[in-house]
Amino acid sequence: MKQLTYLLLLALTGCNFVDRIALPDHRYKGTAVLHVIEKGAKHSNERSPSPVNGDGVKFNFNFQEVATQNDSSIHKIYGLSDAWSQHHKYSARMGFRVRQDSTIDVFAYFYNDGHFGYKWMGNVSRYEWHPGGVEIEKDFYEFRLDEKVLRVPRSKHMLWGIKYRLFPFYEDNENKGAPGRIAVMIEEI
Repeated sequence: MKQLTYLLLLALTGCNFVDRIALPDHRYKGTAVLHVIEKGAKHSNERSPSPVNGDGVKFNFNFQEVATQNDSSIHKIYGLSDAWSQHHKYSARMGFRVRQDSTIDVFAYFYNDGHFGYKWMGNVSRYEWHPGGVEIEKDFYEFRLDEKVLRVPRSKHMLWGIKYRLFPFYEDNENKGAPGRIAVMIEEI
């Protein structure tokens, strides 16, 4: 009830992002969900942002299907928005790129003050579960892949505010969508 009251208060004050958030949905915790991006599409079958309780998401993921790509774009696996803002202004996410030899590179990628940045974290294989995570701390974003931890400076120093999940998305420079079906299983822990 407290969250519903809060959302109604935000709506009455004219916040422009209230129409894009939903009440918390706990179906992601402890349940593996298959996210599919069909050939030619950008969004996965799950695209309604839902609020994140706390300052991050920890999850296991594995790729069931991947499609090689012809550009260097980084595509979203999972992440969250930050600091009451549009996710292209402040956010932290895990991303991927599939090479011509089908190697799957995983990246930490983020937006700070609207500026895009990324750092390579490692490679993963299809059908193998990998632990991942994105945490927002006061001065940095913390990313986890397997045993690797990477911290990136954060320009916004707010620890409170609505944060919502960012689901798998295929970004390409040619705006053609995914070159083939992409399926990734994600289980929040």
